[in-house]
Amino acid sequence: MKAKTVCEVPLLYPRDKAACQLGISVRALDHLIASKRIRAQRIGKRVLIHQTELAKFARANHYEPVESHQRKKASQATVELTEA
Repeated sequence: MKAKTVCEVPLLYPRDKAACQLGISVRALDHLIASKRIRAQRIGKRVLIHQTELAKFARANHYEPVESHQRKKASQATVELTEA
């Protein structure tokens, strides 16, 4: 029996594969990296994310209330009316 030489689960994922693993876009992943919510490593020109970083992010609670665009406009209009 020969040992497998192909890695079935890589330790480091390129951005596109990491985004796929999380079910988000590469642009969203870039935002998470820039805001330091996910740590990434640069090896040469490649940006790689460790599998534990992906697992840690996936397990974390990411509740952030989102204000809809229409509700935001309505609240701004109310503020403008009360100031007038």
